Amino acid sequence: MARSIVEQLSFATAIVIAAPIALAGVDMTLRGETTWGPILIAVSVMILLVEKYVTTPHDVPGLAVAKVVGFVAKDPDEDADANDVDT
Repeated sequence: MARSIVEQLSFATAIVIAAPIALAGVDMTLRGETTWGPILIAVSVMILLVEKYVTTPHDVPGLAVAKVVGFVAKDPDEDADANDVDT
């Protein structure tokens, strides 16, 4: 599914925040700190997962509009397939 410009900027911001945390975690893990290194890696992964999958109150109006538009206006390809009759 395509992302809007705002969604792309939001995901890029999450990557900018998560990348240094992940790099610090990898560095700590390679230096032998087996407690904080994996914790930092997990935190960076959680940041990206939350940004991608958690719906915030700011997202709700856009989701509602998309659902209404999808209900009211059918995709032209769907209409064309329904009207095609094989002879």
